Amino acid sequence: MGPSGLASDRPIRLLGLRRNAERHAKLLSPEARDFLLWYAEGMNAYITGHVDDHPLELRLAGFTPLNCRRGAKAGCCTGGSCPSW
Repeated sequence: MGPSGLASDRPIRLLGLRRNAERHAKLLSPEARDFLLWYAEGMNAYITGHVDDHPLELRLAGFTPLNCRRGAKAGCCTGGSCPSW
């Protein structure tokens, strides 16, 4: 996202949020893994089904939503780390 994105990217990388989330994702129970997969599938279904609801500025800039299935477990674990940060 350019220089403005770099300002927030550096502390996140320094804190190792992604690395920590990947470590926690490996510790999840099968039930928790299933839940996160279903969550990601639901998010993808919503994103795909509501294309016109995406913010105008992102559409004009050419951004498209990412499919959150790949790495969903680690991504959800990362999201859980951010409020406490």
